[in-house]
Amino acid sequence: MRDLQHIKSIQAFEAAARHLSFPAAAKELFVTPAAVGQQVRLLESVLGFKLFQRQQHGSHRLSLTPEAERALPEIQLGFRALAAGMAQLRAAAQSTHLTISASQVVTSKWLLPILEAFADRYPDIDIRLEVTDKLVDLAVGQADVAIRCGGGNWPGLTAEHLFDESMIVVCAPSLSVDIKEPADLLQFTLLHDSNAYSGPVFPDWEAWFGAQGLKLDPNHKGFKINAPLALIDATIMGQGIALVRHQLVKADLAAGRLHRVCSDIQHPVSWGYYLVWSSAADNRPSTKLFRSWLLETVRAK
Repeated sequence: MRDLQHIKSIQAFEAAARHLSFPAAAKELFVTPAAVGQQVRLLESVLGFKLFQRQQHGSHRLSLTPEAERALPEIQLGFRALAAGMAQLRAAAQSTHLTISASQVVTSKWLLPILEAFADRYPDIDIRLEVTDKLVDLAVGQADVAIRCGGGNWPGLTAEHLFDESMIVVCAPSLSVDIKEPADLLQFTLLHDSNAYSGPVFPDWEAWFGAQGLKLDPNHKGFKINAPLALIDATIMGQGIALVRHQLVKADLAAGRLHRVCSDIQHPVSWGYYLVWSSAADNRPSTKLFRSWLLETVRAK
């Protein structure tokens, strides 16, 4: 095993021997040709003989010495064995790790409250949350699965429908006593979700009032918040009336932190929530367990 202290030199030699070129080997290894040459000379110094013969003419300026030519197949066999071993280690890691991607508001208001049950059922799975409002690239392994809202069509990915969504009007309990009908909302400060989300467009207050046959004055008192989680928090604190996604405030409604007003008005949207994954993650044990558990949990509610 002592020879493995020179693994970088052996790797440089193998690449240069395969290409018969220091520049080509350097390109493969993401180093400079001079660095490849330095590693090869180091290995030659350790061994006490030359590995390459330098030619003055011909398509390849390098050729292997007889000693190097005899040893090369065994060295290449060793690198293939190392690659196979690393593949097994990665497979083992993937079977016990699970990276889930979701937006901040979906993570905080929906995923985290139920995720503890999954962790309790499968304590050997190392759960990692990638909390971001950007769409991570599942095809290159930035996450194993993602929870997204949209129409269910993401090219190259498999999507399993979780549930639909609708927009509802909510406020702090202290404000709800003065609201009997939609027109009463015009007396209050309106909170606007201005989040520049890369998925579906959420209905705004103008569309909501228009559906009720009312017109919202463009100068009506209100303010915009570009983070849905902060919008919900501001509503809980009584700073105004909000038009929010129903699925994300169910816990706040149940706990009495928010109160739904104009509850007879449904404002459905044309998209829903989906569990999404790539073909690369399709057969990983941890991914399959999470998919099965999540669908079971959603359908049980």
